[in-house]
Amino acid sequence: MSHEKPNIIVDFDGVLHSYTSGWLGPAVCPDPPVQGAETFLAGAVKYFTVNIVSSRSNKMEGLKAMEEYCERHFGSIITDQLKFPTTKPPAVLTIDDRAFQFRGEWPTVEEIKKFLPWKQGKPSNIFDSTDDARVQKNVFRHQYRQLTGDEKAQMRKIKDQALVMYTTITEIGDSREMSLAKTRLEEVVMWAVKHITG
Repeated sequence: MSHEKPNIIVDFDGVLHSYTSGWLGPAVCPDPPVQGAETFLAGAVKYFTVNIVSSRSNKMEGLKAMEEYCERHFGSIITDQLKFPTTKPPAVLTIDDRAFQFRGEWPTVEEIKKFLPWKQGKPSNIFDSTDDARVQKNVFRHQYRQLTGDEKAQMRKIKDQALVMYTTITEIGDSREMSLAKTRLEEVVMWAVKHITG
């Protein structure tokens, strides 16, 4: 008995097509793929019905251009398993470079105005752990306070040095012992950061 795969939606421009030239018309897609796109699609089609969508999707020449682009860059084996709908179908997930993940908290107008796609800058709803904006963005832990310059430097130093150790451990190999070592290292960083931010 066959089961339909769940739908996911993958935006075309800025996600598959790197879109470095900007909009040149629905039938024009001159730029190379985003790195890793082919590998992602090859894995995704095994588990999902992958729907490629774009503002191009409402034009026949746009649909044809996207399909030909995928054929050229990702091959027929992958492209034959992709869907190119004219409208967005219901889906369990959408991958888009111009979207805000809603988590029950509305973005402000200012956040929307500042939003940038990933190639133009960090998303407006993502903050560095040492960014003062994290104080305003956290819903539940209002006890967070802004860090001093020294505290920010200390936090960066701890995390940077822990990353070196984590990378070294990872390169040695996999085992239960190494997994425990990584977990303990994460705990070390957590408690040290808690001391700094407390």
